[in-house]
Amino acid sequence: MLKQNPSASAYRSALIGFGVLASLSAAVMFVWAWSQSGLSVSVAQIGAASDAYPWVKAVFWDITLFNLFVCGWFFYREKHWVRAVLCSIAFWMVGSVFLGLYVAALMLKTGSLQCVLVGKHLLQSDGRGRAGAGEVD
Repeated sequence: MLKQNPSASAYRSALIGFGVLASLSAAVMFVWAWSQSGLSVSVAQIGAASDAYPWVKAVFWDITLFNLFVCGWFFYREKHWVRAVLCSIAFWMVGSVFLGLYVAALMLKTGSLQCVLVGKHLLQSDGRGRAGAGEVD
């Protein structure tokens, strides 16, 4: 738990900084790639590229499965399903830019990597015998 360990504040700051930096660099690379390929790239053109280059299809499936995993994590982590749906939509639209900023914001809010990964409401005693971290929403 990072919040209970004062010496972990440098680790926490480094993790937040990395999340923000990674998100910004992903955004810059996305804008660069989009400008290089033309602003009117269509799904049909991407499909044609996947026929010509099999690695495009592999990358597409890799990204799709990862996105589904992250969306499943949003539904596990968030207390309300509406927030999970909104986070999932934002993640599908913006990708790792949203995910990095989401994790950085949660680290600032909770101060605990365990709370970021699991969610505060799941860390509290839930009637199934799991002891919580003692943090309140």
